[in-house]
Amino acid sequence: MIAAIVNKPAFPTPIAVTPTFFNLLGIGGTYLAIGGTFFRLLMAFLISFVSGALLGTLGGYFYRFDAIMKPIVGFFRALPTAAVMLIIVALVNPVMGTIIVSTLIMFPILYAAFKDGVVRINKD
Repeated sequence: MIAAIVNKPAFPTPIAVTPTFFNLLGIGGTYLAIGGTFFRLLMAFLISFVSGALLGTLGGYFYRFDAIMKPIVGFFRALPTAAVMLIIVALVNPVMGTIIVSTLIMFPILYAAFKDGVVRINKD
């Protein structure tokens, strides 16, 4: 609404951003930032994959274990990501915070996938 009152767009146009984008590609720090982001994402995925595979497999084989995990996984699945990210990053350093938040987002999905895969194994 303020952008309409001031008669100025809230965000720059792609044409205005393009030169800066290409300038950033010429700076070595850009690639360090991109590499660090991919590293943190890979770490979060590995943590989520290993814990989701292990716990999901256990949940698929043992009903009582799944009964314990179901409210925990449901809680993580229902968390509002933006609010949790702000709280976690405020409590720990930003690097670990992003890994923790990404893990909390991916873990319930991987847990459910592994558990459902084990449950649907043909017993014949």
